[in-house]
Amino acid sequence: MTKTNRIRASFILGAAILTGAGCLWNASLETAPEKNEEKSKPKQEEMKETSGSETPYEYVVVNDNGYLTVYQKDLKTVYFQTDIPYAELHTELQKKIDQGYLIQDAEELYDFLENYSS
Repeated sequence: MTKTNRIRASFILGAAILTGAGCLWNASLETAPEKNEEKSKPKQEEMKETSGSETPYEYVVVNDNGYLTVYQKDLKTVYFQTDIPYAELHTELQKKIDQGYLIQDAEELYDFLENYSS
């Protein structure tokens, strides 16, 4: 086999390997489950249904990949990411957070964070 043929064969083999790896990677992305972030963050419409009252609120605490994250009331703007583990909270509070724990103002937010941070 000449040097030119070996180079061609190496190029073709490399291209085939990369193409196969790319196809496998795309297939794994298509079958991968959705991120926990999307599953755990409640929609604004759901919060209105579950909150029961029309109490004004500024912040929403949610479970974001196993830790508590505070969003502004639009549920798009992250206000604060905490290092408070969701799993270490008591069950009653976990249920509230699963629905989107509503906090009225900054003072209430900081009291909440102070109580549950280590």
